This record gives sequence, C-alpha cells and structure tokens, in this order.
Amino acid sequence: MDNRRDSISRHLRCWGVALLLALPTTGMGADLPDKVRLAFNRVPVLEGLADNGSLAHIACIFTALDLSYETQAIPWRRARQEVIKGSLDGYFTALPQRNIDRYAQLSRPLVLENWYWFWHADRPKPDSWRAESVRLGAILGSHQADLLGEEGYTLEVEVAGLPQLIRLLASDRIDALVADKEHFEELVTQLAMAPGWYRYDFFRYVPLGVYFGNHFLTDHPGFLDSFNHAIHGCAPEGFQLSPYESARVKEQVLPLLYEWRYLPQLQHAVRAQNRRHQGITTAEIVAWDNRWIDEFQRGTREFSAALLTNPLSQTLRGLQYASDGLITEIIVMDEHGLNVGVSKMTSDYWQGNEEKYQLTFGYSPETVFVDDVRYDESTQRFQVQVNIPLYDPDEQTPIGAITVGVDIEEALINGRQ
Repeated sequence: MDNRRDSISRHLRCWGVALLLALPTTGMGADLPDKVRLAFNRVPVLEGLADNGSLAHIACIFTALDLSYETQAIPWRRARQEVIKGSLDGYFTALPQRNIDRYAQLSRPLVLENWYWFWHADRPKPDSWRAESVRLGAILGSHQADLLGEEGYTLEVEVAGLPQLIRLLASDRIDALVADKEHFEELVTQLAMAPGWYRYDFFRYVPLGVYFGNHFLTDHPGFLDSFNHAIHGCAPEGFQLSPYESARVKEQVLPLLYEWRYLPQLQHAVRAQNRRHQGITTAEIVAWDNRWIDEFQRGTREFSAALLTNPLSQTLRGLQYASDGLITEIIVMDEHGLNVGVSKMTSDYWQGNEEKYQLTFGYSPETVFVDDVRYDESTQRFQVQVNIPLYDPDEQTPIGAITVGVDIEEALINGRQ
C-alpha cells in the first residue's frame, strides 16, 4: 500500500540559512522599503548534495507575494545577532528557540528535519544522553548544537561538518551525535564505511521556518500573515515515513485497529448507516459536507451534534483516551466515505474524496495506508494517519474504512521498547 503513490522526497532539510530579500513597494503596502535584509549560512552536510529545494520554496513564496529577493551568505550566529539588533530583518531556516522569541517571530514550518541519535555498535546505549560520561559531538553553529545546548546537554566536541563528526564517532573519539537519519546514512555510504558499525534511535522531528525580526514586523504589519499563507502553496506540508519509522508505527497501531474494526458496536453502526444511505446522491453528500464544514468553521454544532454524541463516537473517545496520547483521533466511515463515528470534531463530514478512503475502501482486508507526516501548529506535534478498510466479518464484503491519527513521536518512542 505504501508504494501506491509516487514517493515524496524526504529531503526536506536545510541547515542554517538566513536571507537577503528585496521587496518592492507594490503588493503589500507603500511603506515597505526597497530591500529587506536577511542572510543565509549553508552548512555543508554532504559533499555534492544538491540544494534540497528550500531556496526554491522561498522563490515560490515571494513570486506568489509579487516580491523580489536576493540572498547573501554570512555566519549563522552573526545573522541571528544582526536580526536581534535590527540590522537584518530575518534569517532562515530556524528552529523554535525561547531566547529568540523575544526579538523575532517564527513563520510557519518551511521544512522539517528528522533527528536521530547515533552511537557506535560496540557500545551499549546509555541510560541517559545527559550523563556526564557521555561524550556528545555536534556541528559548530548547527541547529542540533543550538537545541542540545538550550536543553542542557553537554557537548564535548563541535566540528565544522558532518563528515568529520561521523569519523570521530567511528574512531570512538565521541560516544554519540544527533543528525538527520537520511543525511547520516548517505554520508556513511559516500565515505565508503562498512555497514553495521553504528546504531540509532529516534530523537525528534524538528520544524524549521523563517525568523523575522520584531523591528521589521512592527514596521510592516500583515507581512508575516501573507508569508505564512503563501507557504501552503509552495512548500510540502508533510513527508513520508521511512520504512523503519513506518514499521515502528504499525507495530504500535495495527494491533489496536485490527481489534477495533470488528467491535460489534462499530460493525452495527456502519452497516446501519449504509442501509440508511442506500440511493444517496452526490448532491446530497456535498450538501451535508458543506453544512458540516460551515459548522466546523463557525464553531457551532447543529448538524454535527447528533453524530458527535452518538454511542459509537462516545466509544471512540474512550478508545482514544485509553491510548495514553498515542492516538490523536479516530474516524469511522461508511461505504460512501461519510462519517459514522468520530472521537473529535473533524474538518469535514465526507472523507470519500480523500486518500484515507480512496486508498482503503474496497481493497483487501490486509491493506494498510500510512499517510504523510503532518505538523499540527495548534498542538506543535507531528501526526500521521493510519488507515485500513472495514469488512463485514460474515459476508467478507467491504462496508467502510477506519482512520486513526497517531502522534508520530509518541509512536516512535514507544516503538523503541
């Protein structure tokens, strides 16, 4: 099932960048200066690795805003200090940092990074990465070095690039490092190192955006909202799990799904709704969906109230609560892709025009569709949806589909055990 769609590039990575942007006075107000100064510092990760597309995202955003721009490279930490002083207007890419939030505002995520711990296979995994005996290494001025330092980790060594850092790990001169998993493995291959000499463990996903200085945003209100809006059309909103990550998620979630899909209450509710909806037209489905969407946007619960409070939805809320944070939502659909029961309010009533339904309903009972990882700005968590078809266990006919939202970091952390 995971191979049905074209692979979405997982090179959503970028190391310390800040921009020098030139904005005309048209499109966002006559008070804008001719040029907005920002900068970038591209830390080399892999020799010969092409640009990951982040600069193309920036080009797309400013084309959409009808604004011109140019770039200038300066050291990462200098760029940050210049933004604090007001000499520059922002820097890219940046991870959320408490000590910067007083001076600048971070845009919506532009790229996502996937960080893992790496250590030598000859050594046991330490009980705590914070232990004084653990010699940690990082790239000087990198996001990893900044975050580890901010969170109280002790860095033994900081070097110029990832190749040097990996050689230090291989030669046992450091005990561990944090890096993007795909970059690390590509570089191990590039360095012609023998496989199997290291071990790894999931650390976290990290959203990266553009920090715009408060000086600039005060002078140009509305700019950040426009920039954030343009991101949606220019930068990928999510990325696919690696095979390793997908396997860990399935280990955690599929036993639950395989149990829930044959619950008598769920089976009865889905079959009953299918009987009620025999002969339903597309026009009726769209009309119901529009009413639901309107209520979701207005925060009312007139049309949706009956479904949100029905017995199946109440049961689903209990199942979500019992998952201890692993499951973020549960959606049960009928044969048309319409909601039968939900653990919480959904943004729409009809899922039939989405992949969660289209790539599961009617497929074999063994089908599992794992969607892209998405970043939820409201919760600041990364989530992924896992989807399977629903079948009548007696007649073995398709009757609907079930989707669960999964806190991906919680799943990967549990999957270590």
